[in-house]
Amino acid sequence: MNDTIFILRFSALGDVAMTIPPVYAVARANPACRFVYFTKAGFSGLFVDAPSNLKVIGLDDIGPLHVYRRLRKEIRLHKPALIADLHNVSRTWLTDLYAMLHGIRVGCVNKRRLFRHSALKRKSGQRNFIDRYLDVFTESGLETSRANMDTLPPMASPPVPIRQPAVGIAPFARFHTKTYPLDKMEEVIASLTKNNVNVYLFGAGGKEQKQLDEWSHKYPCCHSMAGRYTLQEEMSAIQSLPLMLSMDSANQHIASLVGTKVITIWGATTPLCGFAPFRQSSDNSIVAGIPCQPCSIAGSRLCPEGHFDCMHSIEPNHIVDKILHELSLVNNTETRQ
Repeated sequence: MNDTIFILRFSALGDVAMTIPPVYAVARANPACRFVYFTKAGFSGLFVDAPSNLKVIGLDDIGPLHVYRRLRKEIRLHKPALIADLHNVSRTWLTDLYAMLHGIRVGCVNKRRLFRHSALKRKSGQRNFIDRYLDVFTESGLETSRANMDTLPPMASPPVPIRQPAVGIAPFARFHTKTYPLDKMEEVIASLTKNNVNVYLFGAGGKEQKQLDEWSHKYPCCHSMAGRYTLQEEMSAIQSLPLMLSMDSANQHIASLVGTKVITIWGATTPLCGFAPFRQSSDNSIVAGIPCQPCSIAGSRLCPEGHFDCMHSIEPNHIVDKILHELSLVNNTETRQ
């Protein structure tokens, strides 16, 4: 019997990071199976210290039809026993259909799309996607265990020395409604550096890098990491930090994956949407808690109410106090040890 299992998840970076704890746990629990994970080429760096029976294949993002043709070729070649579709979008459905027509089982993550409107209206909590990813394998008959999900082991030394006390800050998100206003974030950075906290800024290139570079030149003890290092080098830097401040974005999931404590600022989305980071305390979720929250499962371009109070009502000093409190806890623990 063929024991090869294909796993599909192409975007986004944070969603792929969320799949790693359940996928690693399943691979280790099923050593006789061979797992092949297909994702974007740029995301393959996330898979640090992968189990020996897990292979990651990064595909260039040159269109869904090209990806489908590549996957069809791989299916013909390896004839997997299962397609675990952890993406469940139009770009993977064609592959799923092809597999089913050739007698291959397909398991898809349940995104509960039909229930999203009622969930937002009732403000009811949605099941975390990490558990939903694990469900795909459980329902397919594989050995699974939530207790075996874990963070990544220690990585190589960071590309730059991390001076303590330190905090990482990732101020950007894909959508405006998930991003803390930049003028307020600058107040956070200014206050932290006045308190002699070293701030390490993370973001993408282009406009994000330009903004982070501007802050790093403006404030002492402020260092921009954007556009300078590989994904794994950034991960090692984040792992060396005692604390990370992030939006509901990829960086909260990367920080969680490498075992770093993360404080997340939530706007249009909240932890109720199912994207709470792995093994993080709910006490470190900063949520305004206004009646219209959450108004979106994954974020939106504009605030539907026009006021964006979910972010504007969170004062910078509240965030700073939270960071300083958490850093003092870390320092006190290190002193006791």
